[in-house]
Amino acid sequence: MRAWIVTFVFLFACTSPGSHKKQATTFNIQPNWVLQESGVEASLRGIFVVDKDVVWASGSNGTFLKTVDGGINWFSDTISGYTNFDFRDIEAFDSLTAIVMGIANPAVILKTTDGGKNWKQVYYKNQEGIFLNSMIFRDKDHGFVVGDPIDGKFFLLFTRDGGETWKELPAESRPLAEEGEYMFAASGTCIASTKPNNLWFCSGGSIARIFHSKDDGYSWEDSNIPVMSGTPSSGIFSILFPGDNNGYCIGGDYARPDSTGLTFMFTNDNGGTWHKPKNSPAGYRSCIKELKVDGISMLIAVGREGTGYSIDGGQNWQDFGANGFYTLDVDATFEFGWAAGADGKVARLLIE
Repeated sequence: MRAWIVTFVFLFACTSPGSHKKQATTFNIQPNWVLQESGVEASLRGIFVVDKDVVWASGSNGTFLKTVDGGINWFSDTISGYTNFDFRDIEAFDSLTAIVMGIANPAVILKTTDGGKNWKQVYYKNQEGIFLNSMIFRDKDHGFVVGDPIDGKFFLLFTRDGGETWKELPAESRPLAEEGEYMFAASGTCIASTKPNNLWFCSGGSIARIFHSKDDGYSWEDSNIPVMSGTPSSGIFSILFPGDNNGYCIGGDYARPDSTGLTFMFTNDNGGTWHKPKNSPAGYRSCIKELKVDGISMLIAVGREGTGYSIDGGQNWQDFGANGFYTLDVDATFEFGWAAGADGKVARLLIE
């Protein structure tokens, strides 16, 4: 069923030119969520922000959504022949071109070039143990998908033609997994690639690790990360390398979302070493992104039970908003953000 839903979004602007300071100590503006009517009830774990107007999202029951006017109108539909699939991740290039990833039973990747009217299956795999977790495009040509271990090794795919064709990374190039170690398809963000030939992905379960490749996945180094882990529901859920040498990872235990413990770490040397913050975010968080506000970096983290932000590189965190989400994304300029979650929940991130 197709539907156009209309909602009104109120934007707040700062009228005092001196109220936004460049120093974090005087940074006094507040992030907030403005809920938008998506027109669906699906569980949404994939979202991609192209720019201030164009946003795509995806989720359960073969669902995808799109807005081309900043969320005033959301167009929603299900993909014919794939209504039993859970599209846990989506990547988009513009208002016409997007790629969705179905996680398992079987695993599929679909692409549209006409705004979602038609979808082409560009990857299919029906194999015991296949489970895709996250997808990332470094540019319009180079994309990567990471999946849970098969035969003891993490599963990786790559494309070099904008997602038209996908190839599996050779078995000898896939890193070994520990017993009970895997990834989480919670937000489509357990893989990152922002530097030429550099890839990262994060794991959880029996152990929490971050894997780093400097040659697009053909060789790997790994680091044990002391965030909450050791149970099937705990570990690192999201990893972010927004640029330069700075990187962040976040997670926790989704079965105990209010449990205390180390859930966040950061690096300033391209993942060479990872550091603990002064104070971790409150409870489980499934996704982390960076926003730029008047030159100040603001980290935003979301989870099923709540959201938080940091303006000092993740050293300290403050909760905000009354809503929880599974995933969020910001555009390439780090200016505009949206989040998505259970029961078709979609919200725009606004700074007051």
